[in-house]
Amino acid sequence: MEKLTKNDYYVFIGENATTGTPNKITGRMSYFGDILIFKSKKDAIEFVNDYRGYGLCIAGNKKKMREYSLGMSVSAFEEDIMRSFYTVKDKNDNWEY
Repeated sequence: MEKLTKNDYYVFIGENATTGTPNKITGRMSYFGDILIFKSKKDAIEFVNDYRGYGLCIAGNKKKMREYSLGMSVSAFEEDIMRSFYTVKDKNDNWEY
């Protein structure tokens, strides 16, 4: 797995529904979905355009992605991001994540 950088681009894909248990301190919950990471803004925007119409699909920085994971503690969010892989297109031009 490649090391993530501050220049990465993020996309949240999911549903307009919450999941999990509320945060013990804030009482907030996370949205149901996944955060995908891209090496280039071009790929992130292309993915968003391909995915539109299938639920929530929001591009943004890491801070923006935190808004969709408020049920997690900050350390759990950081851990989740660190376990993620880059989203890329395979040889058949399909998104692989």
